[in-house]
Amino acid sequence: MNRHFLKFAFCIACNFAMLSLNSNAQTNIPGGNVSGTWTVAGSPYLIQASIMIPNDSTLTIEPGVTVNFQGTYKMYVQGRVIAIGTATDTIIFTATDTTNGWRGIRFDNTPATNDSSKFFYCKLQYGKATGVSPDDNESVRTYMRSDREDWMPPFETQEDRAFVVRIYEVFIKELVDREAVTTDQFILDSIRMLETFNWRMRKETEGYDFIFVDELQLFDPQERAALELLGRLRMGVPFVTAEDPSQGVFSSINRRHNESTNEMIYLETVHRFNRGIFDFISFIYGRFPLNAIPLKTKKQDIDNSERPIVYACDTPEAALDRAVSIAHETSKISSAESRICVATLGDFDTLVANKLEERALKVTLLSSFDDVEQLAYSKRSIVVSPWEFVGGTQFSHVIVVAAGLASPRSQFARRREMISVYLSCSRAADRLHIICDSYTPSIVQEALENGLVSQGT
Repeated sequence: MNRHFLKFAFCIACNFAMLSLNSNAQTNIPGGNVSGTWTVAGSPYLIQASIMIPNDSTLTIEPGVTVNFQGTYKMYVQGRVIAIGTATDTIIFTATDTTNGWRGIRFDNTPATNDSSKFFYCKLQYGKATGVSPDDNESVRTYMRSDREDWMPPFETQEDRAFVVRIYEVFIKELVDREAVTTDQFILDSIRMLETFNWRMRKETEGYDFIFVDELQLFDPQERAALELLGRLRMGVPFVTAEDPSQGVFSSINRRHNESTNEMIYLETVHRFNRGIFDFISFIYGRFPLNAIPLKTKKQDIDNSERPIVYACDTPEAALDRAVSIAHETSKISSAESRICVATLGDFDTLVANKLEERALKVTLLSSFDDVEQLAYSKRSIVVSPWEFVGGTQFSHVIVVAAGLASPRSQFARRREMISVYLSCSRAADRLHIICDSYTPSIVQEALENGLVSQGT
């Protein structure tokens, strides 16, 4: 009898020991790239530096797991995070230092072609991302003293940051005075509504025939989550969307592949540009991280006269004179339907406009987005504009003045340079000239080396 009692007591003791071992289990994450599955057995996961889920990788977090950030670290997501808890086993993201917290989950430049990340039944505690709230002095102080990362705008001085905070204060005040909300807040409010039982019942009983989506590739993760909730019906709902193949993320929100298939209608004819400009634009397009797959079009011969022309001048002044001369000569031979634009990447738009007016040419100078309305009344004038204001417009002839620039030294500056080249050059339908000084933007130089543009003399 005593032997049986001792054996029973020994088993109980072993079970308590195992329970004690399991309750003390933890996993140290030193930082860097992470993927795979984080289990309850390995919880809590102690994050000792910022972590990254790489592109083409997935981190799955099981219900009941605790992710504990040991300092002001971030979780960067280039791939996917699947964190799906339950009503009784939530997933907790928290911080050891509840005063300074952790710095949030960041989807910065995450490829839109990736499947969506999912967070359900998750509790986020003590997150103190470096965003600024004007009425939160601690968040302002954190912003003022925090390090700037490579992808961020380089606000290097305290005066720069104080100016940004002041602009944000005015912006928030305007929102309050106008009783308005930002689009981000509108999406968050929409998600809360779409998750309600009442909305689900209305969808199932009333429903809708189609969902039309434009610019799906530009949706951020929150907007895609709202779209997924909108289309979550037992009977399904047809989505109609126009998208480039490299931007297409339809499959990331339509996961019921066993119930329906996508009907693809491929448009292979180029309408907006001549062939030479299209090849150059699609080359730049393919260099953006989002656009990994090249555009597919019908093959056709290219006349060298259709290729964009790049000019390299010795000084910014010489580049401006060349741009003005080309604009002047183009205006002499252009038809009544032609439209000419000089887009500047440096701060030379006013100087270019003055030089053109000295040649007795009619000029329309765009100084803001509001000035774009003038284009409806200025068809026979030469439009001069900083590159930022020409989005959404189209011209037969475009002269891009890429003068006064310096080689970018950060990820943010490189991306801005490529966007400025892409946006300004993609305004041209028939003829494109790019005028540089001693520095040629790297994407233009690469296109020149690949024979996509011609070297002017």
